[in-house]
Amino acid sequence: MQRAFVSASKKTCVNISFPATRLHQAQDSLNESARYQQLVELSPDAIIVYRGNKLALLNRAGSRLLGAEEPHQLLGRSIFEFIHPNYHTLFQEHLRLRQASNSSTPFMEQVWLREDGSEFHAEIASTHLIYDNAPAVQVVVRDISERKQAEALQLGQNRILNMMATGAALPEILMEITRFAENQCENALCSIQLLNSQGTMLGEHIASNLPRSYIERLGPVEVGASHGSCGTAVFRAEPVIVTNIAKDRLWATQRNLALEHELRACSSWPIFSRDRKILGTVAFYFRETLAPTTKNMQLFDICAGLAGIAIESRTSEEKIRYLAHYDGLTSLPNRFLFKEYFDLALRNARRHEQKFAVLFLDLDGFKKINDTFGHDAGDHVLREIAKRLRNCLRGTDKIARIGGDEFYVLIEELSDGCYAAEVAQKLLDEALRPVHIGERECRLGVSIGISIYPTDGCDEQTLIKNADSAMYRAKNLGKNTYQFFSPPTQAEEKRTVILGQHLSRICRMPALKMSEQNKTAHAFAVGGLEMHG
Repeated sequence: MQRAFVSASKKTCVNISFPATRLHQAQDSLNESARYQQLVELSPDAIIVYRGNKLALLNRAGSRLLGAEEPHQLLGRSIFEFIHPNYHTLFQEHLRLRQASNSSTPFMEQVWLREDGSEFHAEIASTHLIYDNAPAVQVVVRDISERKQAEALQLGQNRILNMMATGAALPEILMEITRFAENQCENALCSIQLLNSQGTMLGEHIASNLPRSYIERLGPVEVGASHGSCGTAVFRAEPVIVTNIAKDRLWATQRNLALEHELRACSSWPIFSRDRKILGTVAFYFRETLAPTTKNMQLFDICAGLAGIAIESRTSEEKIRYLAHYDGLTSLPNRFLFKEYFDLALRNARRHEQKFAVLFLDLDGFKKINDTFGHDAGDHVLREIAKRLRNCLRGTDKIARIGGDEFYVLIEELSDGCYAAEVAQKLLDEALRPVHIGERECRLGVSIGISIYPTDGCDEQTLIKNADSAMYRAKNLGKNTYQFFSPPTQAEEKRTVILGQHLSRICRMPALKMSEQNKTAHAFAVGGLEMHG
């Protein structure tokens, strides 16, 4: 085939010959790129492809995650504009290791930036590929901010409860609660006051960042119907939310002092004992007029509860020990107690040369229940599922709620993997049974990953990590199933075969149903597919 090109500068005509095979190759490459772009766009995960650090392709999920309305608005930008400067070196090292190992690397956590400069916690995995006949890097990005916040919330509570259990002084514990509250609630200044024995006066503030001059000049706060947020909260025996101190009548006698220190809003929660006796207040000051969010109010409840436990701790040691080691919602052991169980199982297994299994469970569809029926219904479902899972196990087996909708199970004295599989199937069957919320019925499932000591690891970190990896593979295979851990090389081979089958099917068929496209895209995003033109 020949094509004629005219030079604008020399006014000459040049004939250039292209072999038909090269044209076919170019057409195949274009078709491959088009299919690749289709898969990227269908992925529910944010996917970014860049060359020479410049964004060359991203899907709508990626543009939304980075704060842009359309993907084309970000094309040509440097990927490092969206990675926090503190993580640039780590990101480059991640890519170097990925290229050197020539295999999939596990997801790693970083802090990324949106278009407006706001930060979010991200989980990323990278893959080197050929895009538009040139080397490129594909990055799958997941926003894990909510998970990190939940982890920080749980860790903060456990830290405070451990302080109580180890005999820390009450002022030290209460001060830690104020720091915990301020870390969890942006722009809040937290203060705790204890009620005197007569129930008439709130004493000295315990506060880490509230202005010292404000505390000194305010002094003790009298309990009454219009004595600021705190005095009124005790009087009413309920939370008091003041969104604008400058205009609220409750602050008539304290308004000028607060405004002088640029304190413009204050919410106060009473601290109750187990028998509903008021012990003091937890106050949350803000430097701007605002109403607390639902998450803020949940945090305030937690802080008031922790403060109540701390104040009663001298007579409630047993309860403190329980809360430090058990989940308050489901009454199952928590992460800390599970670690003790795990350490003991590990010592016994080493001493007697026995096997044991670790199961990582993640409920499927729980978020939809929370979103549809509300958090109270979600709590009911968690309690019901936790009870069912516990009843599936022997008395010697251990189960713990780690947080959210995740659970660990420890099965000791294991002769082989068959019993672990039988237990996993029982857990699946119990989770599948419908849960009733009032007159309505809801269903969910569970994805389970299994690792075996010593085949899959000889320490806690490795076994938990491998069970987690197997659980994600169970999710990728359609959820509501269990998977044993297999080494990365085997898992990679499986993913390659499955993805190859999907691509082969795409090439043979003129069109796919949307459900099949979504499955292919999801597998592609998680597995990290390499495509070469």
